[in-house]
Amino acid sequence: VDERCVAPTDGASNYKHAKELLFDRVGIPEGHVFRMRGEECPISEMERYAKIVAEQVPQKDGFPVFDCSIIGVGPDFHTASIFPNTMKLLNDEEPYSVNNNPATGQWRMTMTGRTILNSKKIFAAILGKKKEQMFKKLLRDIVQNPDSSPAAYVLAKAQDAEIFTDIK
Repeated sequence: VDERCVAPTDGASNYKHAKELLFDRVGIPEGHVFRMRGEECPISEMERYAKIVAEQVPQKDGFPVFDCSIIGVGPDFHTASIFPNTMKLLNDEEPYSVNNNPATGQWRMTMTGRTILNSKKIFAAILGKKKEQMFKKLLRDIVQNPDSSPAAYVLAKAQDAEIFTDIK
């Protein structure tokens, strides 16, 4: 759903982690992976990526319909690269956007909220003991205050979402 503006071999690259942890392990051929190219100019890359997705993925209401999207949730309750200070991206008219991480200043490319919510299934991974308090608050916010953060919004409005966690 998002990528940092780094090379695909960089330790911060979401593609690098997905390739190592998923694509290579289950044998997904390179030709079946359409990655956001973090090493390219993010604005022109989002245009290129949007065009490829429009050619490969069914559309509904002007947004792609992915079978599945996998999201993470950051300690500030961001998801994809939609941060609490850029919640307008949850209802953006474009399927993709370029955004800036307010904590680090790093540029990122991201699906917008409407694209993520068009997914048939959303898997949210929330892992690590350090996210325990955040996770408990997120569960409350999904029910009581879904507009409080990008993660609460997406998980509250998803047609089919499942959270994976190692937190008890």
